[in-house]
Amino acid sequence: DESAIIRAAKSGEPAHVEGEVFCRRDGTGFPVEYWLRPMLRDGKLQGAVCTFVDVTERRHAEEQQALLLRELDHRMKNLFAVTAGVVALSARSALTPQDMAKTIRGRLDALARAHLLIRPVLTGASSVAQATSLAELVRAIIAPYANPDRAGDGRRAVIEGPDVPIGGDAATSFALVLHELATNAAKYGALSTDEGHVRISWTVSKGQLALVWEEQGGPPIESTPEREGFGTQLARRSAGGNLGGTIAFDWKREGLVVHLSASQARLTA
Repeated sequence: DESAIIRAAKSGEPAHVEGEVFCRRDGTGFPVEYWLRPMLRDGKLQGAVCTFVDVTERRHAEEQQALLLRELDHRMKNLFAVTAGVVALSARSALTPQDMAKTIRGRLDALARAHLLIRPVLTGASSVAQATSLAELVRAIIAPYANPDRAGDGRRAVIEGPDVPIGGDAATSFALVLHELATNAAKYGALSTDEGHVRISWTVSKGQLALVWEEQGGPPIESTPEREGFGTQLARRSAGGNLGGTIAFDWKREGLVVHLSASQARLTA
């Protein structure tokens, strides 16, 4: 008597039902949506006609949408946390409000470019996380300064390394590190001159990524900086935090060389 089909057959009242499961002969179930209409013969109720639709694909799409929303919520919380940290720490080293605004805007732009590469997508697969590669991320971050895909800029930025997948949290940290290196190169280093160029290369061995940022052709470096700026401190925190690695700066006269290591397991997090 709790069955909508039996009630419709007895009462003659039409009904629309969602959220139930029908079973096949082999015992497997599938979700359905169905409609009930009274069946009349000579004006007398003879039962009900049930028209149903298998909504398995719709359910899968709804589940994926729920996953997508949860993933977006997770990413947004992370981005807000990182943004709050960038604003707070940038304020400590800014000399003027204009300097602070420019610095924060540049760092947030880098995060935005990284987010576009790793934003979740709704596909037919069970996963909704969009994967990207380290090469794509490097190109996106360095493009405003020297685009390796643009005619004439190929000599300004050389990018070499194996295909390395990278996840959302690692991409955020990498974006901040690369942005700081590119910004400094554009202000004081190899990308501040017409003749300068930067080479970014990496290798993977025994679960560790080793990336080298090498500048040449810029103004000669007379000495090692006496103190670390905020950008360098941010790079160290990013490398030692989500990336589970280290970063070292070699202030050679002919150009800065940076060695960055990261745990390969952390890269897909």
